[in-house]
Amino acid sequence: ILIFTACTKPTADNTAIVIPDLTHWEESQESTQLSALFNDIRLVQLETNDSCLVDDNGKIIRYDSVYYVESNNEVLQFDLNGKFLRKLSRIGSGPGEYIQLLDFNIVNRKDSAEIWISSTGGIYIYEPQTLAFKQHIPIEGHVTQFYYINDRTILTVKPEDITFKIYDMEGRLRKEFMEKDLANSMTSIAQFTEYKNLILYQWDNTQEVVVYDPSMDSLYLANLFPPQESILTSKINREYYEKYGFKEQVKKTMATYTTVVTSRCYKNEIMLILSYPDGHRSMVLHKDGKTVSYPFQQKSRIENDLIQ
Repeated sequence: ILIFTACTKPTADNTAIVIPDLTHWEESQESTQLSALFNDIRLVQLETNDSCLVDDNGKIIRYDSVYYVESNNEVLQFDLNGKFLRKLSRIGSGPGEYIQLLDFNIVNRKDSAEIWISSTGGIYIYEPQTLAFKQHIPIEGHVTQFYYINDRTILTVKPEDITFKIYDMEGRLRKEFMEKDLANSMTSIAQFTEYKNLILYQWDNTQEVVVYDPSMDSLYLANLFPPQESILTSKINREYYEKYGFKEQVKKTMATYTTVVTSRCYKNEIMLILSYPDGHRSMVLHKDGKTVSYPFQQKSRIENDLIQ
């Protein structure tokens, strides 16, 4: 039996809050070195030659002792010292080939790593060492982004009437959630992230997230932290869209509200990048039960001691 759930223009329930103790933050009054904020951070110079040119916008994943870097529809591999190892480049429309690289991830299945690439027509799976093609998960249309939970649950983001869809390894649709909402359509820079066994996907540049709860096999919209009136919400986006249209909506909301540009989680820590109406930005770091805001760009409190 297939169970489908869809919600038309959902709003975040104020009782659904992912991080209830992230209620306010104090601004750092002292300069702090970047290396002191994040453990084990270091600068790695990647080897560059005609075989491994890296563009500016590629996704980067470290898995075990290898860096996987997305660049120009390819996945490049480097060791921990930045030495180029190999690249996965299978652009085409034949067996084992993908039309374009829309997203990629390193997935651990059955105690072995795999390179997953999403494209038009589904997800393509390759072996990391030999780059041999292993499997194609057929999914109609474009798979813009994805996140593997288990063989029964692959979360996807699709540019269709229903935005979030869950498939299994055979490409069978199990669940879908959230009707397309043009007022909240800036989803391209978001990524799936995990926090305390919940899978989160930031919704537009708001303080809200789409949540997948594996224990309940459910999708819902929630507040990332207790709502703050100065920070953009999907409801405000919709009001401005209906009043001004999309282009003016973006300009006017950014001039009035603080937006959450990025939200990323690591274990029990969370990092936010906030953009304020006056144009300055800050990094908010929630760590060890304490939340501190570090301005940068203007009157920066962060010293980049990694790049001289």
